[in-house]
Amino acid sequence: MGAAAGEIPPWPGHLPLPAPAVVHPRPIAAELRDGEDRLVAVSARGELSSTPVSLARDGGRPRLVTAWAGPWPAEERWWDTGSSRRRARIQLRLDDHTAHLAVLEGTRWWVEASYD
Repeated sequence: MGAAAGEIPPWPGHLPLPAPAVVHPRPIAAELRDGEDRLVAVSARGELSSTPVSLARDGGRPRLVTAWAGPWPAEERWWDTGSSRRRARIQLRLDDHTAHLAVLEGTRWWVEASYD
């Protein structure tokens, strides 16, 4: 389904609305794990390695993932070899009724924003 006449189609990697309410000043270290307690990864094709089941933030107690959307991969600053990076974002709702935007860079997950 394309954009309607006069509408600009979404930018590749653009997150759907609503936007997060809080962007953390420093991303929070996190672990996104699957049902077999393996870290979830994102392939070069932008596909999850497995279904996200739990998210632990900043070494805290893992919370169950009750819903998720994504991933949205992005290759940032691809034209500059010194500062280019590949990242993938995913939206997560947890069993404590919080929702977060997590990002994977390399093999490391971070929570960079939260919804209210």
